[in-house]
Amino acid sequence: MKQHPLEITLLYYSNEGREVSFTDLANDRDRMDASHYEPSAFWNISGGFEVTLNGHATIFHSCNFYCLVKATSFLIHSLYWIKGKTSDWFDVDDDFPNDVLIHPTPGTLLRLKKANTTDLSFSYLPTDKTYEPKRGDRYFSDINFNSAAWFEQTNLALSEYFNILKLVLAERNKSDRLVETMTAYLKVWQNISNMPINN
Repeated sequence: MKQHPLEITLLYYSNEGREVSFTDLANDRDRMDASHYEPSAFWNISGGFEVTLNGHATIFHSCNFYCLVKATSFLIHSLYWIKGKTSDWFDVDDDFPNDVLIHPTPGTLLRLKKANTTDLSFSYLPTDKTYEPKRGDRYFSDINFNSAAWFEQTNLALSEYFNILKLVLAERNKSDRLVETMTAYLKVWQNISNMPINN
């Protein structure tokens, strides 16, 4: 099987510290904790994502977003940004109004900016300009990706996440207070995605 030069994968982090890709969850190769199949619990699961090049070189891997929705929102926002569209779901940063960014943890910044008309630039940096790099740090600056490849791979990763979200919505308590929010969130992705949605 030919590896895609860029691969983006969403990650689930269980209560016991197990890390599982949404690729495995969406293809029934693994399961979440039983409690996370309830809408309120699913909405608040921990996790993150990874970015891998050429099938083996992982440049970003983090489940330290506190809540997975923080990571998925960053990725969905990037799809809108690439297409030049906006959504009320996403904030515009006052300091970087033309970029997509998030603070995965206090003191860190994940940022996408336009490198040129066809490429975007991806950075993960400490916010403290006086920070001294330490052994084990995995910060990087201005790694360029083709915008269309980022859109394709991000959309694929999100499709795996939303397949599980739809499963949670279909099989569980419809009176859960977060069902409406989760359904609206699904529509935010559907509005920008060119991928078919499995019903």
